[in-house]
Amino acid sequence: MKKIMWAKMTMDEIDALDRDKTVVIFPIGSTEGHGPQCPVECDAYDATELAKKIALTCQDQDITAVVTPTLQFGFSEWMDYPGKISLTSRTLQDVVWDVCKSIAVDDGFKRLIILNGHGGNPHILATTIQDFYWEHKILVLVIDWFQLVGDAIDGIVESLWHADDGETSVALALGMDVDMSKAVKEVPKKPFKNLETKIAGVSSRRFFSPWTRVSERSKSGVQGDATLATKEKGEKIVAIVVERSIDIIKELLEYQY
Repeated sequence: MKKIMWAKMTMDEIDALDRDKTVVIFPIGSTEGHGPQCPVECDAYDATELAKKIALTCQDQDITAVVTPTLQFGFSEWMDYPGKISLTSRTLQDVVWDVCKSIAVDDGFKRLIILNGHGGNPHILATTIQDFYWEHKILVLVIDWFQLVGDAIDGIVESLWHADDGETSVALALGMDVDMSKAVKEVPKKPFKNLETKIAGVSSRRFFSPWTRVSERSKSGVQGDATLATKEKGEKIVAIVVERSIDIIKELLEYQY
């Protein structure tokens, strides 16, 4: 089995990779409260483990994929629960830009995918990869695994939002140390009654507003019913994430520079 972890490879092993046929996966998460049942590493842990599964599945299909070290911190400024370590939006942009430049420009790997595991990051990542393209003419794709499975979770979990049955189920499936004896149910309050609708259990915004404090909507940090989480539900979601990510990777490999 070939190595898939960038940090475990030597400089010569990385240099030997085919720049045009190697997909580099850059996981990004957050460090923040995820209810009483999940550790604060939840988003970063999930993004890392999903990236590993995707890379190993690529290998099974004769696709070379490697996983960079995970960015453990995201944009979590609205999280005022204990344990938050956050970057500002500008700092997150700068860090992601510099990592992408190191991989795609300096090292020449132009098949780069950011695998995002935190709900506060996508709008910042979207702006970053757009500006990155204008400057370097290199496509960096962002896969937000929550959105990737949004149309497929109906009948598997009740919701997939924050520390609820969906996210907690995925954490269980990926081997996280989750204490289900502390899981709770809390239906969050919405900042605006017409802000969000739900499609297949996934929140869809009808207009955009700044993020407000999560504690204004949820005392426990759970937004849904975490007590319904199971490893089996999570395994079904993980399988969908991996399958759809592989499809995207195959399309990226076909892109002609």
